[in-house]
Amino acid sequence: MPTVEQRKEIQRQFAALSTPQDVAALLGISWEKLRHLLYRMQPHNRYRYFGIPKKSGGKRWITAPIAEIKELQRDMNELLTTL
Repeated sequence: MPTVEQRKEIQRQFAALSTPQDVAALLGISWEKLRHLLYRMQPHNRYRYFGIPKKSGGKRWITAPIAEIKELQRDMNELLTTL
């Protein structure tokens, strides 16, 4: 958990965001990587789809993000929770 000073710094940086490059920097990734994940990668390649057997028969279909998307989601969650 961030200290009070760290939280204030993150809030200051968040309030100063004005470009997509600023967002990428705050998330700790390059703008090129963020752009690739969000806009260039085909949506069906961002997630894995698979079924797991249900106790009652049939399958439960799971949609799970690939590792890079999952990491980005975790970083965003951590950032937004700090605010």
